[in-house]
Amino acid sequence: MRWSGPRAQVRFPDAPLGAPVRIELDLAGWRPRAQAPPTVRVVSNGVSRSVKPDRRGESAGLEVSASGLWRSSLVVSLESETFSPGAHDPRRLGVQLRGARLIPLGTVRRPPLWPLLRVAAIALLGMALAGRLGGRRALGTALGIGLGLAGGVLQAAAPLQTGLWAGTLTLGLAALLVTAVVLPRLALGARDLVAGLVKTLLDGLRGLGPAAVAALIVCGTLGVIAAHRLHPSVDFPIGADRTLWVTSGFGAFDAADGRTFRLARGARLDLRDFGGGAAWRVVVESASAQDGAPWTPSAQMLDRPNGWRPGPVLTLGEGGTTPLRVARVSVDRGGGWPALRLVALVVLSGLWLGMALAAAGLPARAA
Repeated sequence: MRWSGPRAQVRFPDAPLGAPVRIELDLAGWRPRAQAPPTVRVVSNGVSRSVKPDRRGESAGLEVSASGLWRSSLVVSLESETFSPGAHDPRRLGVQLRGARLIPLGTVRRPPLWPLLRVAAIALLGMALAGRLGGRRALGTALGIGLGLAGGVLQAAAPLQTGLWAGTLTLGLAALLVTAVVLPRLALGARDLVAGLVKTLLDGLRGLGPAAVAALIVCGTLGVIAAHRLHPSVDFPIGADRTLWVTSGFGAFDAADGRTFRLARGARLDLRDFGGGAAWRVVVESASAQDGAPWTPSAQMLDRPNGWRPGPVLTLGEGGTTPLRVARVSVDRGGGWPALRLVALVVLSGLWLGMALAAAGLPARAA
């Protein structure tokens, strides 16, 4: 959480072009009891909206389109009424910013030129570094092509996340290349160390043998399936005094009528890793934020297919004139099957542990 002043900015680097995006800001207009929540003006790329966020917190959305040929960063400006926290604190505080998200709304996307050149630089630096470390030309070419393809796919699938680490990776490869040129012995020693580590892990994988690898894959897969089938019902205590990693956009914790809850206005519950292949029954225990509104459980059926991350993303309190008090969300997945992503993570973790134990000298049967 960060406080704004009278003005603040949030920057989304290298936003996708060719399709509108939705910017969501989690704002809280906390004020001392004698003061009303502030009016906040949200502006981005010529589109503006004024909101009066609740003191407990809510989400404010804005639909815009990025522009630019070289760079396409979207800048979101916040203009807020302020207050003084006290005589010993000279700051002028505006609004609490608890989270910011950029969600592409269309399917036609293209990156600006700068991320493409950055991906090309990563590929070329990888090729040059492989050559300086004594690698064969074919290995350097394969490394460059692999880095270029991986960077291009990641840039298309997750441009914002890729932009956060691609610059660091480019500088890191450049620093390694300079080190290989200036201090060749140190670079070659580091190469031998990494090569030895990789060889040890590969020897551990070979030491496991095909039967042990197959057993790890089968046992991991069956274990995830059994856990999913034995526990088809999942309960999400939204109003509990803890933050769930699957929630975003909810307000602060509060209590009324003997229940704890969080306010939701366009809040999201991300259940994509909770499986599919069956009809889900989702029950939301909620009430309107108006005083005296009754608590009512609302149920809906969702038919989820199998897939990599097939579960739904639930949006709560969207479209209403007042926020929604959400105390609990209960999901009955009706059996079904786990998400393929979860199965893959469990199996890979088991293989990695088996490789490490075998590389450490533990017999394959024990590993």
